[in-house]
Amino acid sequence: MIKALDSSRQGMQVNLRRHEVTANNLANANTPGFRRELAHVTAMERPTPMAPGQATQLPARDLVVEGAPHLGGGALNATGNPLDAALSGKGFFQVQSPEGPRLTRDGSFTLDSQGVLIHSSGYPVMVDGGSVQLSDIPSILPDGTILNGENPAGQLSIVGLGEGTRLFRDGENLFRAEGGTEELEVGEIQVASGFLEGSNVDPIREMVNMIQAFRVYELNQKAAHAADETLQIAVNRVGSIR
Repeated sequence: MIKALDSSRQGMQVNLRRHEVTANNLANANTPGFRRELAHVTAMERPTPMAPGQATQLPARDLVVEGAPHLGGGALNATGNPLDAALSGKGFFQVQSPEGPRLTRDGSFTLDSQGVLIHSSGYPVMVDGGSVQLSDIPSILPDGTILNGENPAGQLSIVGLGEGTRLFRDGENLFRAEGGTEELEVGEIQVASGFLEGSNVDPIREMVNMIQAFRVYELNQKAAHAADETLQIAVNRVGSIR
């Protein structure tokens, strides 16, 4: 009975986490450049100290839910703002956060009061590995070159993911990359100025996933309740034996 309760507990925890991931996807269905998260369930061995002479047992396992971004592209939406930029194909824009470079597909760029090109998070957009300050009417070319009026002011630092690189959400629609990035060649970069990339969230699919996670959670909850009742009956009967 204890094992059945533990299995039900883990099932409820897994599906609660799946529900949270799906709810976050739905909440960001209209966020530019947002990447839906996929919930991956893995089993990890639980430390089980054994007493001397105790028979060897199969290791206990805990189910762990990890989120991973799905990198499929979203639709491009025209905005008419020359500082909005969308990537068509692979690659990520880079912004300079206080903790180091961060990646994003959100090209909602503006100028701050000093004319520095910044991301919607408020962090500077990385241009040629640093930041750029613009004083004239700016524009962005398809290869990522930024013009200050008619004069080139630098090129957007657009990178791809290295082999084995993992992305972790870091807030503000940004990703932290673990494993390294690589600069894309000019021919690999396709920037659409005056557009924003939409999220890759399919609301209908996410609603189905949410309902599924809720129903499986309920099934595990009922199983835990049944196991608890059976355990109570067993304890009470043992206690009544004379």
